[in-house]
Amino acid sequence: MSSPLPRTPGAPAPIGAPWFVQFWPVFIAVLMAVSIAASLATVAIAYRHADVDVRIAEGIGAVAPESGAPKPRDSGPDEPGSPR
Repeated sequence: MSSPLPRTPGAPAPIGAPWFVQFWPVFIAVLMAVSIAASLATVAIAYRHADVDVRIAEGIGAVAPESGAPKPRDSGPDEPGSPR
């Protein structure tokens, strides 16, 4: 018998070849690996640079202390338009 012909580059893999010789399974596996790596990188970036709630940072919506101090939006008697 004669030996099989050498495989030419770019020719399709023979039927029954292992999965890692085929193009599409390797392409899909690499695509999934890149997707997972990008997801983990996105989570890491979001965790490191978490947003700060602006309302709390500026004191808007903060609960007034219970020492009897006026709330930030209370109007005092010295403001124009307040009843005397």
